[in-house]
Amino acid sequence: MPVCSLPGKDSWRHKQSGAVMTIISSPTKVAVVSDTAYDHSLAEIREKFVQGVDLIISEGYKRESHPKIEVFRSDVHHELLCKADENLVAIAGDPPLLPEGIPVFDLNDPRPLCDFVERLFIMSPH
Repeated sequence: MPVCSLPGKDSWRHKQSGAVMTIISSPTKVAVVSDTAYDHSLAEIREKFVQGVDLIISEGYKRESHPKIEVFRSDVHHELLCKADENLVAIAGDPPLLPEGIPVFDLNDPRPLCDFVERLFIMSPH
C-alpha cells in the first residue's frame, strides 16, 4: 500500500482534503502521487517521469509491445499468459511446457536472469 494511502499520514489527509497531487520527500527519495484521468501507457510514463535510467522494469502492461519476461508459477497458473507474444524474451519460473527458443530461469536463483537482462538490454546496442 502506498504511503499516501495509509490513514493518519499527512499525505492521506491531503488526499482526503481534495489534493490532486502529493509529493513525498526525504533525504534519499522523492515520490509523486498524482490523480490521473486515464491509465497511462508505459511509453507515456517513461516520457513524462523517467530520465537518466538504463532500464525500466515494470509489472503489467501485458498488451503493450515491449520486451517481456513472464513470471510463471505452476502452482498458480496452468498456461503462460504471453506464450504467443512475439515480445516474450524469457520466463522466470517453472512452466509445464517450454516454449521453443525462450530461455527459462529458476525463480530461486536470480543471478542467471540478471546476467541475461544485463546482456540483452544494457550491454548490447539497440
